[in-house]
Amino acid sequence: MSIRRLLDTTDLFAALPAEALAELRDRAVVRSYARNEVLIRQGEPAEDLFIIDHGRIAIAQQAGDGRESVVAVLEDGGLFGELSLFDDAPRSADARALTDSTVVVLSYEPVRAVLRAQPELLWVIVRLLAGRLRATDEALADAVFLDVPARTAKRLLELAGSRDRFA
Repeated sequence: MSIRRLLDTTDLFAALPAEALAELRDRAVVRSYARNEVLIRQGEPAEDLFIIDHGRIAIAQQAGDGRESVVAVLEDGGLFGELSLFDDAPRSADARALTDSTVVVLSYEPVRAVLRAQPELLWVIVRLLAGRLRATDEALADAVFLDVPARTAKRLLELAGSRDRFA
């Protein structure tokens, strides 16, 4: 997939005017990662966001005792690393390539410049973050109300549905 098509179809950028998209495309960098390679680490300072061109990336949080909880598995077109764009906080999770993967990396600064110039575009981001919050609420409810086999079955059905979208 080209950088142009990837940015043009990513929820965060799809509503941007053509000139803003062109500027972001000029600043984007393509990077490749091997299976099991770590892209970002929880707690590190953040300066970039990532869009998956192809591959599969696990987003996981680490407990103090070394346990890991995978909170998301993202595939082609998936966006991650954008939270710190808005709050300047360190990375909230690790991102690791589950397969050989190629991502588009975009520094926060040109994105912030576009948003400063056109603050109405922040509504796109509000919708994106609200969707993620709803998904988190659903996952929390599932953890409370469903037993492990039911949660596993639900997740397998979700994964099967996402595969249909990418087939």
